Amino acid sequence: TAPQELVIKFKIRQLKMKVYFLPLFLLTIAVWSLINAKLNRGQYWETDWTETTGLLLTDGILAAAHNATETHPIDGKILTDKYFREVASSIAREFPRRLERLEDWCPTLRMSGEELQFWWKNHKKDTSRRDKGGLLFVKNPKAASSSIAGVLRRIVMQNAIANGTKSFYCRTMPEHIMGPAFTARDRRNSFLLSSVRDPGERAISRYFFTLVSHKSKGYTDYEIMKWLRDDNHDQFGATSKGQGGHSTNYLSTTTIKPFQFWNQKHPEMVQNSQELQRIVQKILEDYDFIFVSERMDESMVVLQLLLGLSVKDILISSSKTAGSSYCHFFLKSDKCTKLQKGFTSPAVHKYLSGSTWRAMNYGDYLLREAADISLDKTIKMLGHKLFDKALTEYQRLKELEKITCEHDVVYPCSDSGNWEPKKANCIYNDQGCGYQCVDKMLEEMKVTL
Repeated sequence: TAPQELVIKFKIRQLKMKVYFLPLFLLTIAVWSLINAKLNRGQYWETDWTETTGLLLTDGILAAAHNATETHPIDGKILTDKYFREVASSIAREFPRRLERLEDWCPTLRMSGEELQFWWKNHKKDTSRRDKGGLLFVKNPKAASSSIAGVLRRIVMQNAIANGTKSFYCRTMPEHIMGPAFTARDRRNSFLLSSVRDPGERAISRYFFTLVSHKSKGYTDYEIMKWLRDDNHDQFGATSKGQGGHSTNYLSTTTIKPFQFWNQKHPEMVQNSQELQRIVQKILEDYDFIFVSERMDESMVVLQLLLGLSVKDILISSSKTAGSSYCHFFLKSDKCTKLQKGFTSPAVHKYLSGSTWRAMNYGDYLLREAADISLDKTIKMLGHKLFDKALTEYQRLKELEKITCEHDVVYPCSDSGNWEPKKANCIYNDQGCGYQCVDKMLEEMKVTL
């Protein structure tokens, strides 16, 4: 009958639909299983948004923070601050004192002050000149590198030897150039420096300087932790491509292969830890001095004593002050941006204390601790009496400079945020600004140290 035929046709249609949709259903299950597998391996997926203390967070990112611990073992050891300190103690060293005067070993450039400015601006494009000697500085991003670069340029200016209308200037190269560029340097006529900083603090500083201040990105916990996990750009990134950490990869004078020491399939594991320790030790041996940015005053005075300089040579104004000044971003030549001071929420802080972050940046934590211990060893070698006297004088003059020259320092970015480089009174770019006031102050005080 007609009703029976309709029932049969309907059942046939249902059967066809099951046949058609069965592969799609199975494919959906397979994709979902793959996503879950990635989640379990730490590959976080952007799920439902939840609002906590005014911040937008994702379930996967929050799980990473809440599960973050300091319990990842290497050879039965735990990645705590104490562990890094113990390993770093075995590779730290005294940085050597340079017995010769600067003019006796540093290759010089005979030129006018204007020609020197031009050379500083253009020399970094000539890769063949990087191993010619001089004050060489691997300008590790967001590790007080601009302030140190300003000091190195001031050292050059203070120790110039007049020769007619021109002067002999010690060659200096304080640029964002990675360590491998100086593999062939002649140690007899060069002094190689760099700086390090706590890996988490350095990364947060980079995020707020570049992404928040200059690119107007957000700073929710999700955005920050996603960037910390994923951005491994050599210059602007948070970490490295499994190469021991940003600073380790940046300072190493030998190229490190990607994913040699860490990979995302085993995010809490450090691979080839002994080899990574040897690379960190080699960094310490390759450099004549490494600043510890958290101990800038001590580091600056040690540099002064190692090179036999005067306190006048190392006294400058700071290049950038987050939260209270504008800064020029070189990617936008005519734009000044107010610097946003960085901070970490409890969730971000916990992530930075966790096993994944520490494993990813194992080399950086070891390098930071080794440089810190090396600084102490060098102070002991110099003698505490000599060092303490020099440190007291430096800090006294530094405080006096803040009071005396506060209104005489003119940066390329004005207080109102305008780009006015011709009005600036800096040694170079935004480095060593206000040096004329510093010179006048020291002259009036008859400082001779």
